[in-house]
Amino acid sequence: MRKELFFIYLLTIGLVSCNTNQKKNDSLKDLDSSSIADSFVESETHLEDSINDFNLLNDSDSIRKFAELILEGKIKPTDNQETYECLNQLITVETDSEKEFYFEVFQKISKHSDGALSEMICGIIKTFFELNPDLCIEKYNEFDSTEKKDFIDYIAFEFYASGTEFETDICNYIERTEKRLKIKSSENSSILEEIRNQLIDRANEMNN
Repeated sequence: MRKELFFIYLLTIGLVSCNTNQKKNDSLKDLDSSSIADSFVESETHLEDSINDFNLLNDSDSIRKFAELILEGKIKPTDNQETYECLNQLITVETDSEKEFYFEVFQKISKHSDGALSEMICGIIKTFFELNPDLCIEKYNEFDSTEKKDFIDYIAFEFYASGTEFETDICNYIERTEKRLKIKSSENSSILEEIRNQLIDRANEMNN
């Protein structure tokens, strides 16, 4: 009789324990799913807000912040409006320090350029070179062979894409650019002549 009562006692404890554990598990499941859902919504909201901050790059401060993230490697440049705005600053900013900064951004973007992104770069660099020959010649002298080739290709593609009179158009372009030189030295003139010849060669190569 005592054994039977002891058995019933153990069975009762076991059932109570199972019910208690089940309730705890159910409560944990509810808590976890609720917390995860809340965390996901919160993270998604912050992400959306962050993206929206840069989807509306309509002032110089937000464009500068986006450009700094590109330089830091936190954002990969692509053929989107945000990257375009950073590149376009090259031909809109006025101070030398800003031009230096955005030229560095251009160099960073250039390393990630594919077909679509390269097309975005071409017209801007062609214009920037004509407007700022002194800075471009200074940077050109610092380029390695790959960077020089890319720089030439960006500008040459614009002439290739715009018509067939490559040589005449390029000569006129370099002539206009030389007139904007602040430092009119024989060295700078020689570099412009070198760039002119390379542009003509590359535009013709692209056409063949």
